[in-house]
Amino acid sequence: MSEKTIKQLEQDLESAKRELEQWEDHDAHRSDGSQRQDEIHERIGRDLKNKVYKLERELDAKRKSDK
Repeated sequence: MSEKTIKQLEQDLESAKRELEQWEDHDAHRSDGSQRQDEIHERIGRDLKNKVYKLERELDAKRKSDK
């Protein structure tokens, strides 16, 4: 697997942030569902937050290593 460039990481991060923003908007306006639906919804939110965090760390590390 080839290492991602800073540009690729920036694009991935922006995409992940947009996904998280859409989830947060949906979360703010959704009504409660079944327990299973709520668990799935919360898992998706956690996964998106983790994705953003991971990409931020990866981008930061790449920027430091490319200096």
